[in-house]
Amino acid sequence: MITRAFLLAGFCLLYFFSLTVDASLQRKWFFDCNDGQQIPSHLKCNAHKDCRDGSDETFVECRKVICPEFACSYGGCYEESQQCDGNEDCWDQTDEHPEYCSPNTMNTPAIDNGSWPRCGLNEFKCVNSSECLDIELVCDGIRDCQDGSDETHQNCLISKCTNETFRCAYGGCLPQAKVCDHVVHCWDRSDELPSICSENRTSPWAIHDSPKRIVRATQRDEASISKGCKVPGNLQNLHFKTLFNTLPYHKEMNIASSTVVRLSCLNNTELYGPDLNHCLEGIWEGNWPECRETCRRKFSRDTSIQAICQYNKGPETSCNRKETKLFIGSTANIYCAPSYIPKGNVLPPMALECRKDIKNAGRPYWSQLTKGDQLHCVPECGKIHPAGDQEPWIVSIFTSDIYNRKFAFNVYGYIISPWAVLIDKKNVFTDDVLRYAIAEGRHEVEYTEDDEQAYQLHSVKSIYKRDFTFHAILELVNPFILSPSVRPICLLPIPKNVSNTTSSGIVTISTNDQKISYLKNIEQIIISKSELIINRQKSSKIMDDKYTDKKIQEFWS
Repeated sequence: MITRAFLLAGFCLLYFFSLTVDASLQRKWFFDCNDGQQIPSHLKCNAHKDCRDGSDETFVECRKVICPEFACSYGGCYEESQQCDGNEDCWDQTDEHPEYCSPNTMNTPAIDNGSWPRCGLNEFKCVNSSECLDIELVCDGIRDCQDGSDETHQNCLISKCTNETFRCAYGGCLPQAKVCDHVVHCWDRSDELPSICSENRTSPWAIHDSPKRIVRATQRDEASISKGCKVPGNLQNLHFKTLFNTLPYHKEMNIASSTVVRLSCLNNTELYGPDLNHCLEGIWEGNWPECRETCRRKFSRDTSIQAICQYNKGPETSCNRKETKLFIGSTANIYCAPSYIPKGNVLPPMALECRKDIKNAGRPYWSQLTKGDQLHCVPECGKIHPAGDQEPWIVSIFTSDIYNRKFAFNVYGYIISPWAVLIDKKNVFTDDVLRYAIAEGRHEVEYTEDDEQAYQLHSVKSIYKRDFTFHAILELVNPFILSPSVRPICLLPIPKNVSNTTSSGIVTISTNDQKISYLKNIEQIIISKSELIINRQKSSKIMDDKYTDKKIQEFWS
């Protein structure tokens, strides 16, 4: 006979298991702050402390993040527009560092402790001793100065570490072989943090302190110095730095033979040519690049619009790519993105050119070359590509059971915009967005979250439904990338006075040898909500640049 205690124990076990599984599902979409707060995963390492305790913006959480534009010293990501804007976005103040924001100080030694005259201009003077170090030894992960002043957070905040090295939390660059070797090398002990070194391990991580100081030769031998190269002083805006820790060399001074220097540009200019040069036996092996003036990169990131740039008849590339250099003379053409079309009657694509503003001290700006109209691009809806074998607006909605991690097929839905999917409201059985997944195309085979599968999946951000409607909208976290195989179906109004056929709630009209499909019987409030989602994602400007023609800023609404 089943006792009451047995039933109670079984219920408790089932409840505990459901909580465990539900937590595993949330880890994929949410980040757990150390104080118990939860934030969406995409907010982690975004140069803003979204957790109350700031645990989403730490060295441990952000050290492996690959930033699309710029990185704070601890690893968080920020955009170009945030650099030197007067606001400290990085909590460690990387984005407002004088090295980036005070060009007039760039060609002086990066670390001036008041005693520089005692050492060479390309050397570092230890603070509390008479030692002089080549600046290549600064921020390299090893304390060469007796007082450790060559490896401080203040000195190493903006050092750059190569892929072959480990960046200590304070900014020093350490060989990868010395990371997690049970011996502390970074003075802040970040190379032996248990949270880093215990990854994929079950036993506790034991560490030992390294020797107090590693003594290395701090001066180049005389033969190497005599065969060195002089840093040119007549190359305008060109900045010379060490190869690995990217600290600056002083111009007009000698650099030892066999030294590789890293090159960059100052004063809103960019390199036109190689970014490295090599001194060998008194001769610079490579040619020197030019530092050319550029226009600012402030094009809209609206997914329905694309800006294509070209310089000197070279290759055409996206203007928003960091690798695209917008030199004076570059042109930019503004189009609708693939699978989008202009709404209404518009003039040919807008063309811009990067020019010097003679009336404004020669400052580069974007000038309009051709007349344009307000560019409003909408998805090319309702069309099936001739080579397609299924409707490109069909998606498959999968839902997970609260007690396991399997996602089972629920219902087919319709793409109605890049950000929204329409389904029957009766198939929305829970408001928990973590239990929904959207797969492009028609699929009905269930899958487990961690298993390999061939579906192109999308996460749900929010669910919109009303008591008096028959439909619901699933808003996506990230939009569909539209193509001939992925595009929305058209919504009302359906064109009049054209031949059409109706099947399963879809009206197909024929015009100009094309067939376009529309959904019918969709509530107006649902259509309005779909439009609201789209408008919320769109940018209101083509560019956000105070040095751009006013007409260009008003070009796109």
